[in-house]
Amino acid sequence: SDGKFEQTWNGSAWLPVGFSCAWECDTNYTENGGVCEAGTQKVNCTNIPAENAEGINDNSDGQIEQTWNGSEWTPAADTCEWECKKCYILSASEDSCDFQTIVFVDKIATAGENTGLDWDNAKTNLSEAIESSCEGQQIWVVQGTYHPTTFPNLYGKCTSEREYHFTVMNGVGIYGGFNGTETALEQRDWENNETILSGDFNSDDETVGNSENAYHVFFHDGDRRRDSEAGGRVRSDTTPKE
Repeated sequence: SDGKFEQTWNGSAWLPVGFSCAWECDTNYTENGGVCEAGTQKVNCTNIPAENAEGINDNSDGQIEQTWNGSEWTPAADTCEWECKKCYILSASEDSCDFQTIVFVDKIATAGENTGLDWDNAKTNLSEAIESSCEGQQIWVVQGTYHPTTFPNLYGKCTSEREYHFTVMNGVGIYGGFNGTETALEQRDWENNETILSGDFNSDDETVGNSENAYHVFFHDGDRRRDSEAGGRVRSDTTPKE
């Protein structure tokens, strides 16, 4: 235990010779091929909010791997990477997640982070905004004409762009008539700020025809129950599917 072994002089040499001492690694070290290596452990993250948040990257399981540095385990358990779950946003205190009640959409938005958090960071793709929404949210859409870009009710079996369509999500309200400055639903003016959902992809029905039009602007899958509220205008620039 003192790191030494005892020898006895026999008149010509110290014995035993080449004695191999019994040893073991210190606490928090493990032996590997005659060498003591720093130990590792996985512990629960302590900085991820208990509700509506989840660990990401190396901390996706809510844990962090630590290594013993001789005096403490590093990195600390409160340094995990995390993010708010779908439809939740970071609170003002940055230590919890709040439900995002409104998703803002503006097809011509060029600045911001495309998060839909406010008008300055509005999403530009209405199809994506609808399909990523959650029950209890409202989607506010700036004036303009919007075309579907996905096929959510065809279960991956789309064979043509003409099968693109908008859908409605359970408990989600979709409202048009905004100019991009409103802070309350009652401020919108859908008569002067028309929000149009159109299946005329080329916007050329009056001059060329409708051969490229979507078969449906809105497509409702009868196997899915979708209770939603809509406010605005839908223009049926579509061609009946034979």
